[in-house]
Amino acid sequence: MPSKIIHPLSKEDDHRIKRNWTFLKTNLVQHEIRDIFMDEDIWDLPDFEKIDAEKTPEEKNEMFLKLLLQSGTGAYKAFIAALQENNLTHIVEQLQQTPISEAHLEPSEFPLSDADAQRIIHNWIFLKENLVQDEIRDVFIDENVWDQGDIEEIDAEKTPKEKNEKFLTLLLQSGQRAYEVFVAVLREKCSTHIIDKLKNTRTTTIPAAAPYRRTKFEIKCKEHEQFNSTSERDKCEISNFENVLDRDILENWQQEDALFVPTKSSRNVEKMIESQNLVIVAGHSGSGRA
Repeated sequence: MPSKIIHPLSKEDDHRIKRNWTFLKTNLVQHEIRDIFMDEDIWDLPDFEKIDAEKTPEEKNEMFLKLLLQSGTGAYKAFIAALQENNLTHIVEQLQQTPISEAHLEPSEFPLSDADAQRIIHNWIFLKENLVQDEIRDVFIDENVWDQGDIEEIDAEKTPKEKNEKFLTLLLQSGQRAYEVFVAVLREKCSTHIIDKLKNTRTTTIPAAAPYRRTKFEIKCKEHEQFNSTSERDKCEISNFENVLDRDILENWQQEDALFVPTKSSRNVEKMIESQNLVIVAGHSGSGRA
């Protein structure tokens, strides 16, 4: 945070910066405009040192923007004045033309749909290995899906796979627009192999009445009930795997288990399973797990 002022911008100015995050990271020339923040007693030398400690121009611009967001209400006016003084009018116009409304200021509270969550869960290992999250994540700030704090959570992880896993975990916890933004930015980056993989993922048809992490246990219980109510003849014909259990759920149980949030009901079921010492696995050879 800035060494002198640690107050946020106004909601409107904060919105203008974040909705143009990718554009600003790409187009700013921070070293040409930052001196005014020293002149106006907004920043001090330690703030410049934080910016200069970053490696690439985009990373330096990102640190500049992070400091700007925490530099008080006068900082945005100084920012605009510096842009105008340096004839960077295209950036000023981009910021001024950013729509401001109450709907834009608040992120979506609707959870990710169960179907979209399943597409991510069932391709967990594939996505961990194939995503390049640092190339697509800024769009989530542009679209008011995430905030800078979410990006910092990702960066706190050590390895590329761990960063991808944190990215996916945040995606599962995000609003209903998150998956649409995810697919759109993958398409923009020509990652069509990932989009095809997601599109071809079979999902269950149980309605999404609540966030996926809280309904996954209910989904499994529903599938178990469907299996128990199936006739013996149908059970013998289950080899086509079309009528009850989703093959992907069995094949990807390990990834799902890592994300499962235990509840009182789930713990009761676990105790019942232990006391009965009974496990039922339906499907072709290779569909179950030891």
